[in-house]
Amino acid sequence: MTVPPTAPSPSDPPPTDPSATLAERARAGDTEAYERLFETAVERVHLFVRARLRRPDHAALRANLQSIDVLQEAYLAAHESFERFEWRGDRAFVAWLCGIADHKLQKLKAHHGAAKRNPRAAGSGPRHVAVTLSRVMASGLGVASMAARREASEHLLIAIETLEPRAREAILLRHFQDLTLEEIAQRLKCSEPTVRRLLATATLALGRGLRRPDSEREQ
Repeated sequence: MTVPPTAPSPSDPPPTDPSATLAERARAGDTEAYERLFETAVERVHLFVRARLRRPDHAALRANLQSIDVLQEAYLAAHESFERFEWRGDRAFVAWLCGIADHKLQKLKAHHGAAKRNPRAAGSGPRHVAVTLSRVMASGLGVASMAARREASEHLLIAIETLEPRAREAILLRHFQDLTLEEIAQRLKCSEPTVRRLLATATLALGRGLRRPDSEREQ
């Protein structure tokens, strides 16, 4: 005889969010919890940094530093200020990290990328972020799967790079920094309907770009 599942009682505590638990521990100074939490976001934040560095106005920065250096700076800055971060879910955490990385890039650009490799990025802090990124990329994956994952990221970056500048900016602000349409409109100095049009056009273009064969992408 099959016993039907018991419905949860109204008095039962809500299920625990593992990321929220890690965030609480990280705010209390648990470095290991922060590193485990960062692992959940590192690939997406690294993709954002790489996309940002491909902007034409960041050409000088690309000559002076690597995306992993910017990611390391964001990782350390977020760790130092994490006790003040209000946990609102994984998406908000990624957006917060992307915002920190973007701020770091803007500061470097303002200083003309003078520091080729910031000493802080070379290995200080709880752990060099390259270790975290490598472990995440290798987690549960074979060598072939890792290569396919990197290739997919590269294809996405190329597709983003081919977008019209304002459409590219709208996509990054919306899907990585989680800005509202109103906030994007203020950044781009345009109307919200224009932002909607830019996002729709960019989404269609990205879809077409990612579906094209490799031989066409290289032309």
